[in-house]
Amino acid sequence: MPCASQWCVRFNGDWQGYSADFGNHLGYDTVAEAGSRDTMPFHPNVGIGPYSVLILSQDN
Repeated sequence: MPCASQWCVRFNGDWQGYSADFGNHLGYDTVAEAGSRDTMPFHPNVGIGPYSVLILSQDN
């Protein structure tokens, strides 16, 4: 993540509302914390289902 802040789930591609074939894995809001990962200065804790897409963004 590029900055430390609250990140909100905007889209969870594993939601069963799209298809009963999906697993409905919980995607949740998170806070990015200091600590370099994958060349970015901050990292979050995220939950994402297999073969899924999770879109997060900031409110500010």
